[in-house]
Amino acid sequence: MKKFVTTPIAVVLVSISLSCTLQQGEQIGPQREVIALSDENNVLRSNLAFAYENIGQTLYNVEVEDTLKDVYTLQNLFVDNDKLLICRMSEKFCGNCEEDAVNKILRYVDASLFDKVVFVGTFKNVRLLNRIIDPRHIRDFKVVNTSYLSLNADEKMMPYYMVVNNELKVESIYFPSKATESLDSTFIREFCKKLY
Repeated sequence: MKKFVTTPIAVVLVSISLSCTLQQGEQIGPQREVIALSDENNVLRSNLAFAYENIGQTLYNVEVEDTLKDVYTLQNLFVDNDKLLICRMSEKFCGNCEEDAVNKILRYVDASLFDKVVFVGTFKNVRLLNRIIDPRHIRDFKVVNTSYLSLNADEKMMPYYMVVNNELKVESIYFPSKATESLDSTFIREFCKKLY
């Protein structure tokens, strides 16, 4: 009996809420701007905390496997580069967030820097990692898989970008958010300036 009473009450509450929202239609635009600013503030606050924990950390020189199943160490990725932009992913992370992170790399990283971008994943195998990377662009990037990367940042269970130097030291780190496109593009572009 309680189910039947609760359902009409819920319908009435939703109707009243929808009616109020429609009557205040002019206020929706400014409210969205406030929400967007709030999202950006939350992303910045969260990134600041993780940056404090991870910037200056040195990654372990772990073994990585590339798409051709060649195995080498993380340090070998730096043969021709002093710094790399690494996009970190894992099968434990949010899948939609990873696709968004990859798409932002494709949108905001200049093609001249593609050789300085590496996708580092932790997946059961490289084939699973490749499913996330846009197949039309996979040959433009280094894609490697590893069983472990030694950063606290992985605990957030979200993809992230970091600039790492050839001594495997983290210089910058940023966690993108699907809700903050302009903020994400700014960070990616700033990270790219460090690669020159």
